Amino acid sequence: MKLIPRIESIMIKRREEGFTIEGEKVSQTSLARELGVRKQQVSLWSRGGALPRPDTLFHMASILNVRPDELYEFIPPTEEERLENIRNFEEKEKEDLLRRKQKKTEELEKLGLTEEQIHFQLRQLGLLKYDEERV
Repeated sequence: MKLIPRIESIMIKRREEGFTIEGEKVSQTSLARELGVRKQQVSLWSRGGALPRPDTLFHMASILNVRPDELYEFIPPTEEERLENIRNFEEKEKEDLLRRKQKKTEELEKLGLTEEQIHFQLRQLGLLKYDEERV
């Protein structure tokens, strides 16, 4: 998945059309001034090095008289990227669940609960998901 900035090409098109921002030719400087940010920030957005906040994106679109979705081209993830995202999510979810299970087990052991009571509590909390997969 990628977002390809179209900000610079829109500014060039607007300049060619004679469009101005508060009486100035469209430029990164005039756009930055109108948005209340530094020129370097607009440059960073134009190169794809960062993304503007949603409110800034909408403000920029309004200034340039385009729809917000015209400022960036969205390229959806490939099937391989999508599957990799899913694998990464599942791996992090499993790590998180196992970490939470370990912490809860330690808490319950300190309270003096039996192994059977601990198992019951962990099941109630949904922390045995990966234990049950192995069975």
